[in-house]
This record gives sequence, structure tokens and C-alpha cells, in this order.
Amino acid sequence: MDAERLNQIEEIYHAALEILPDARESFFNEHCGTDENLRREVESLLAVETDSGGFLDTPPESLAAAMFSERDKPTSLVDEEIGHYKIKKLLGTGGMGEVYLAEDTRLHRQVALKILHESLAADAERLRRFGHEARAASALNHPNILTVHEFGKSNDIHFLATEYVTGETLRQAISGGQLTLIDALKIAEQAASALSAAHEAGIVHRDIKPDNIMLRRDGYVKVLDFGIAKLTENSDAVHSTDSESPTREHFKTNPGEVMGTANYMSPEQARGKDVDSRADIFSLGVVLYEMLTGQRPFAGENAMDSIGAILHKEPTPINQLLPGLPADIVGIVNKTLRKDRAERYQTAEDLLVDLRRSRQRLEFEAESDLKFVVAAHVTDGSRSGSTIFQATDATEEPRADGSSATAAHSVSSVEYIAVEVKKHKLAWLGALAVFTVALAAIGYWTYFRSPAINSIAVLPFVNVGDAGDGELLSDGLSENLINTLSRLPQLKVIARSSSFKYRGENVDIQDAAQKLGVGAILTGRVARRGDDLQISVELINAADNTRIWGDIYNRKVSAPLDVPEEVAQAVAERLQLKLSGVQERQLAKRVTNDPQAYQLYLNGVFYRRKNGSDNLKKAIEYQNQAIALDPNFAMAYAELAADYGTLVEISAINPAEGKPKARAAAEKAVALDNTLPQAHQALGYIENQDLNWTAAEQNFKRAIELNPNFAGAHTLYAAYLSQFGRTDEALAEIKQAQELDPLRVGLIGNEGIILYYARRYDEAVSKMQNGLNPEPENAPARVYLGRAY
Repeated sequence: MDAERLNQIEEIYHAALEILPDARESFFNEHCGTDENLRREVESLLAVETDSGGFLDTPPESLAAAMFSERDKPTSLVDEEIGHYKIKKLLGTGGMGEVYLAEDTRLHRQVALKILHESLAADAERLRRFGHEARAASALNHPNILTVHEFGKSNDIHFLATEYVTGETLRQAISGGQLTLIDALKIAEQAASALSAAHEAGIVHRDIKPDNIMLRRDGYVKVLDFGIAKLTENSDAVHSTDSESPTREHFKTNPGEVMGTANYMSPEQARGKDVDSRADIFSLGVVLYEMLTGQRPFAGENAMDSIGAILHKEPTPINQLLPGLPADIVGIVNKTLRKDRAERYQTAEDLLVDLRRSRQRLEFEAESDLKFVVAAHVTDGSRSGSTIFQATDATEEPRADGSSATAAHSVSSVEYIAVEVKKHKLAWLGALAVFTVALAAIGYWTYFRSPAINSIAVLPFVNVGDAGDGELLSDGLSENLINTLSRLPQLKVIARSSSFKYRGENVDIQDAAQKLGVGAILTGRVARRGDDLQISVELINAADNTRIWGDIYNRKVSAPLDVPEEVAQAVAERLQLKLSGVQERQLAKRVTNDPQAYQLYLNGVFYRRKNGSDNLKKAIEYQNQAIALDPNFAMAYAELAADYGTLVEISAINPAEGKPKARAAAEKAVALDNTLPQAHQALGYIENQDLNWTAAEQNFKRAIELNPNFAGAHTLYAAYLSQFGRTDEALAEIKQAQELDPLRVGLIGNEGIILYYARRYDEAVSKMQNGLNPEPENAPARVYLGRAY
């Protein structure tokens, strides 16, 4: 659009502002005539002005003052109780209410409590929008979307309770100027994953911007505020590529009404047209552009200028601002910012795939020798750092301190200099020579002074879905992954009983790693939406709390079987473990190929963990059902043997009935899979009970050979060795079990029992006293302590 046309639009727009809305029809007929495009442009600008009351041009502090001058300033609610929420402090205020930090007195957790202004609660439309926000957000269940706990009313106060997120907004991170290219891609990747989930649920956010993206301290991204989201009739409508496809809105705006934030709107939003999921993709593209360059692609002095730029101007090419930016990332940014939505990414999932592929390629190149060199230090007056990409365009946004966004922002990294090396080969030869020496020194230091990570703990995956089946699945995936990784002799893997002490979302990774004695922690989240399952996994270096690797796996609830194997293979690769062919096959091995049998098996494990004869009997029922579906399910037979063995041990079943069933199940498990360590452990235990000493030892040793990290097998073998006076061997085994299961204090008592049988009574007393400190009601330890005295 040329300058003359823009001037014409602006002139008619300002004239129309002076005319009452009811009288504008004749005005448009006179000044626009048959030029429908001209009239549409002016009306879209007027729609913004009408809807916002000029708020887009008003500084936030002035807007707040105006809001509170029109109604009584709300009384502080700090220390008051609303329902079962105890208000702690005010976190912030907005156009519709205040947000407080509160304590959920029922579940003893912190929440963010959004409270609607009393004066607005009387407004049916405002109340409808507030309720819409709750319904829109609560319909979503995703690790990158803020979780809504409750929407309610107490003493005429309408509130929305959500999870409380600690960290910073993306706006703050961008302002700090510390985002690397990889950082930006990871953030965009997680935001795209959130949008993909929302769009599949039939929800379009319509206000994606840095202020609505929260960066948690553990690296997770949270998309906030679905307050102006649009719910479509079904998800198929959201994915439609037909811009005119009919959708029924559960939350409607008025014709021509603009919803969103000016700098991040899609062109169709700016025109007040119906929007679909592709509007969010455009907005995320604007955010990605800003993360990479430090400036907005459609900046203006005011909202009208920004909207005009969105509708009629192209942004400064990002590769002009960042000359070394890889071509595939340039392509991603450009495709998200197409004005014609038919030319953009058609789904957030497609965008997610491209972001992930580019990020993984860059990370791979960053790890390859001679793919990068250390760039020169760049100082901007306040900080310095290794900088590859520096925004240098003259179109700079002024900051409050007089500096510019362009000058202050850089994408800091050392990973991608290969692009520049190709452009300036001669200039880089000297730097490359210096770098080669530095690389050799770094390599020496890394190899001789910085040992590779060879120990890991898999914490219980956090279930962010329904409590029942979701918890079974999240626990089952975690335990399956522990079992899979445990079969690698070059990696120490902490036992389930210790790692599962850290159940919950707010785990101090470094503290947990120190107590568990590991170099890396693997965490995960499992989110279920109907039949869809999303499993997010992260591997974290405990030394500096940095992310080594992470990925997201989308599966159907009925088919998550391959996830533990895929994760285990990725972990082995990232930790640079050299695997034999046998070990690679073991990692790729599944417990069963029947998803329904797998679910029944998980149910059985869940009930066995709960202890008690009734729960054990339920566990047996589930394992028998799993075996009925998959007669070759060796792990289910091994679990069945353990269930019967425990029933006999606690005298909940007649030994004459229980022992034969336990033996039959264990022998069947070994026959089906002679490489299954749990099967040999179960059979060894049974042989030991039946006084078949040689067979017992053979099975214990075989279980440990197959799984050197099998704490349970080490414990049973230690008890076996102790019976025959092989004290040193028994102590070595129990020490190994303690190292693998450091938070299981009962193992200290086991060590005391071994010392007791060796007639080393003083040592036995000391060990058992130590074991009783954290477990004062440990009856067996007290029995043996009495015997030792």
C-alpha cells in the first residue's frame, strides 16, 4: 500500500472519529463511495478505538489510574480467606481484577488466585468473559499450559484458582538480553506445543505475547491467560484451512471487534474478522522474531501505527538484522509472519516439528568438533559476552534509559559460527588456529579432569492429568524406564524406592542429586487429554542444573509402550555411553506389545506397592488378566511370583497353596525370557525358601549379571551369603544395595543383621541404632537389636 493510500485512510479515519457512530453510514457513503476496501480499512481501525476506548494508546499506569478513579479502589484481601484459600500477598492487578498468592488450605499448596472486581462482577458480559477464561483454560491439560484448579464464588467474590508459577515472563527475559538462539527455539517450541494442544481442543488463544509466556526456573514454559480465547464447536474447525469455514463460537465478539494486543495481532485479528488457529501462529512468529532480534517486527509509535504495519508493511528481513542466522530458521520466521493465513503454517504441530528439527540440528552441530569457534567478546556498555548475531538495523526501539532494543539485544551463543566461517574463511584462519590449541586444552581438561556423567536418578513422572489412571501410567512409565536403564553396567541408576521419595513438582534438582549421589536427574510430566497422551522428558546435569536434553512424546493412551525404550536410548546417547549390540537390543526391548495388557500390569504393580493382603490379591487379579491377554508376558509372571511370595511371607495365604503358585509363575517367567532379571530374582527367592541353595545362588547372581543396578537382587543375595558365613561378600552386596538405594534406611538395618550373624555385635548394635533413627517403628531391626544386646 502506497503512502497516498495510507494518508487517505488516516484522513477519513480521523474525520470519522468526530462523528457519532449512528451517523457514520452517510459519511462512509459520501467519502468512500464504492471503494469497499477503503471503508473496511477505516472501519477496522474504528473497531479498535471503539472496543478499547483508547486503551491501546494509553500507558499502563495511566490506564490503571483511570480505572480506579471510576470505581472504589479495592480493599486489600491479604490475610483473608476466600473459600478454602488463604490470601498471602498481592501479585498484580489488571483490567478485570487482582491476582493474589494464596494457600490452598485443603491441599496445602500455593496457588495464584485471580479475583474479579466487585463492580465488574455485576456486569453480565464481564462475568461471562471471566467464566469463559476459566472454562477455556480448564479444558486444557498440558505441561506448557497454566493448570486451572478451580473456578468458583465465595461470599459474592468470583475467583479463579490456578497453579502458582515461579520464574519470569518472557518479556523480562527479552529485556534482559540474555536469550541464546537455542533458548529462543526451545521457548518457541514449548509454546507451539501448548498451542497445538489448545487448538486440538478447539481453543484459539488470540493473545499470544511475551507477557503471557512464563519461563519457570526449571526450564518449562507456561502459556498463560486464555481470557480472550475463542472456543470453536470442534477441533476440526480449528484445523480447517478454509478461511471462510463456518464455526460456531461459544464465546462471541461483536462484528468487527478486535481482541488481542496490537503489536502481536494477526492481520485478520486487526481487521476484526473471525480467527482460527493460524492467528496464534502469526502471534508466536512475532514473539520469535522479537526473541531473536530484540525488536518487534511491526513496531509503531502507537497502536494504530502497529496495526497499520501489520496490515500493510513487511517487517525488516530477519536475516538482514542477523546475517548469520541459519536459513531454516529464517524460513520458519518468515512462514509464521505471512499476512495471508493460507500461506502460514496451517497447524501449530507443523510449526513445532520444524522448530524441533532446527533446534536438534543446531545442538548436534554445536557438539561436533570444528563446527564452531569462540567469537570475539562484544561489549555494549553494561555487559559483555560471546556474540554471534547482533541486530544492526537502524530501526531501533527507544528504551526508557535512552538505549535501544537493538543495541542491547543479541542472540548469544558459540554454536553456529560455522556459517560465518564459510563466508570469511581467510579472516577466520588465525582464529581457528588459536581455537585449535584452545580446543586441545579443553579436551585435555574435559577428559582428564571432568569425568563424564555415569550416574542417574529417574524421578517419578508428574501426572498433570486425571488422578486415577494418570497416576498409574506416570508411575509405570517412570518405573519401566528405571528398569530399562538399570540394565546398563556403565551407568549407575538409583532404585525406585529412593527416587520415588521425590514425588511432586517442586523438587530441588541439585539437592535431590546430592542426596541420591548422582550426576544427572531425569524428570518427566504426563498429560492426558481424552485418548491423547503427551509425555515431556528432561535430562538435567546436577552439577550446574542445566538441561542436557529433553523431548516431548505424543502418543495415544492405548499405545505408550515404546516411550521408555526411546527415552533410554536418547539418554544413553546424550551421556555418550558406549553400548554393545546386546545392550542396544536390551534397551529397545519392550515388556509387551499389548497396550491393554500393559495397563493391567501397571495396575497390578500399583496395588502391590500399596502392601496389605487385600491389595496383593488385587495385584494378582490384574496380573492374571494381563497374562490372559498376552500369554508371553514374562514381566507379568515375575510380578505374579512376587505377589504370591509376599502373601506367603506375611502369612496371608497358606504356604502349601502360595509357594507352588509363586514357583510356577517364576519358572514360567524365566522360561519365557531368560534375560529378565526380575524373573531370576523371584526364582532365586523361592529356591532359597525351599533350601535349594545352589539354584538360589545361581539365580541371584544371574539377576545381578543382567541388571547390575538391581538393588533388590543385591539385598537378597547379601542375605543368602550371610546365611553361610560369607560375611565380607554379604557386606559388599549390601553396600552395593545401599549405594543404589540410598534413601531406603531399612538397608542399614539389613547391614546390622549381617553383622549380628557374623557375631560382630558392637558393630551390629551401632548400625541398627542408626537405622532406627529415621525409622523408629522398624520392628525387625528392634528384634535383632535386642538379640545383639
